[in-house]
Amino acid sequence: MANYMTIIDKTTKKALISAQKDEITSYYIYKKLASIVKDTHKSEILLRIAKAEKEYYKFLKELTRKDISASKYVIIPQLIE
Repeated sequence: MANYMTIIDKTTKKALISAQKDEITSYYIYKKLASIVKDTHKSEILLRIAKAEKEYYKFLKELTRKDISASKYVIIPQLIE
């Protein structure tokens, strides 16, 4: 993967970074929801989804070579307390 960014144009790179931000934001949302949900089965499903989102983030991070923060505007304070 080391050579991908040399052939990816700026528009594509921007789209990848946007997708990467979405993935890490979704990871935190699903992880927090899993800790709130009382039903164990539903909580486990949310944790699996969170794990998948984090894996997608890591894949995109390899492509972009950037560490992107989660969106502060999507994660409302009630979810991150």
